[in-house]
Amino acid sequence: MELEELMRCPTDWEAETHIENWQWSIVHLDWLHCLSERMAEAADVPVTPDDYNELFEDAKDAYELDQLLINLRLRRPEAVDLYRKRAGRLAGLNFMTPADHGKHFRATISKEAVAARSKYGPSLFWVNYRSDLLKSTFWGWFQMFFDSVLWEQSSPFLIDPMIVYGRVNDEDNKPAKDLYHTPMGKLWQRFIHDTNLRICMNTLLPVGACEGQLTSFLCYDLHIEAKTVHCYPVSEEEAERVMQGGEIIGNDALNC
Repeated sequence: MELEELMRCPTDWEAETHIENWQWSIVHLDWLHCLSERMAEAADVPVTPDDYNELFEDAKDAYELDQLLINLRLRRPEAVDLYRKRAGRLAGLNFMTPADHGKHFRATISKEAVAARSKYGPSLFWVNYRSDLLKSTFWGWFQMFFDSVLWEQSSPFLIDPMIVYGRVNDEDNKPAKDLYHTPMGKLWQRFIHDTNLRICMNTLLPVGACEGQLTSFLCYDLHIEAKTVHCYPVSEEEAERVMQGGEIIGNDALNC
């Protein structure tokens, strides 16, 4: 169906991450936001994939469907360009192994030596985790951290407070709570606007040592414009500082 093709997100997130169910994710919501920003009649943008068929299933809606298709053909290139400057810029990230980065890995020393050396130097891994494993662990964290909000009816407000209420003048459409200004909402704004940011997770089992102590807390340092990500162990206190009130998700994917 042409409508579905025109509505399709320009980034294939399943192919990018090798994780399923991105059609209901925050990156899909951001694509809808980009369409809404560029459509002449933003209220026509179907909100979910299920709406594609439901909106125009009756013959009487043929004219409205034709107008929407014309609008989408004209406006999609502008929406795609906007998306690539927002959520789409997260595609193509390269995850450095600890050995490639070098600073946080010493291949020939024992775990005990790793802990000792981390007391007065940089934090250290004791495993040279593969790039693909670090990548899948990050995207697993990403889905867990952001997708929990999609169970909320007010989830579009995480993208933009006006994405729904501003175009549908309905008092009942106000969000149940302000998601945009929560730690989650603020971190999402950093993902789509900042050139560099950090996130932390708890890998549940130690990945290395920091300040002389074993730690299961892992930091991802993302340089988005350079498409480069490197990781290093951190203390629980540092993880809390990095996340600025956001939940530190438990993710044991590195242990599998």
